[in-house]
Order: sequence, then structure tokens, then C-alpha cells
Amino acid sequence: MALPRFAVGSKENMALRGTHIMSDGWASYAHSDQINGGIYSHSVIIHDRNFVDPLDDRIHTQSIEGT
Repeated sequence: MALPRFAVGSKENMALRGTHIMSDGWASYAHSDQINGGIYSHSVIIHDRNFVDPLDDRIHTQSIEGT
């Protein structure tokens, strides 16, 4: 699920419990896995380093920019 940056403060109202959030390392997403007692999982891809997680190619942010 791609969340627009302006929705950061309300992501707990936009994503279902158990959603896996993949972000680009923007500081406001840093603790996404701790919201509401940890109902989300969170992976981070830092574009300066990788566009795809080198350990899991399912974790990427290629489609985030276009949503």
C-alpha cells in the first residue's frame, strides 16, 4: 500500500492491521512498525544505497514514487 507523504500522521487510519509498509527512509516513517502497539511491519529502502533490498527482492520502492 503506498501512502502519500502528506498522510504520515494518519497512516494508522489508512492502512489495515498487519499491513507491511515499505518506505524510502523518510524520517517520519521511522517508527511505523511501532504505531498502535506494532500492528504494522516496516521495511526501509534508502535510495542512496539501493532501490531493491539486496536480501529480499520483494522489498522495493520502485512503485511508491508514481502513486
